[in-house]
Amino acid sequence: MMISNKTWIKLGSEICKAGLINRQYPLDQAAEAHRYADTGRKRGNVIIATSLTS
Repeated sequence: MMISNKTWIKLGSEICKAGLINRQYPLDQAAEAHRYADTGRKRGNVIIATSLTS
C-alpha cells in the first residue's frame, strides 16, 4: 500500500502536536536543522524531510 505525501505530512503534523517532533525542515535546509538541534533548545525530534509537497 502506497501512502501519499499528503498523508505523511498530516501524520507528521499530528505527531508534532503530540510533542514528539519539535520541528520539520525540508532537505535543502538540513544545515539549519542541525544548527537548531545543536542549540540545546529542542524539546523533541527534528525531522529532515526529503519531500514536503502535498
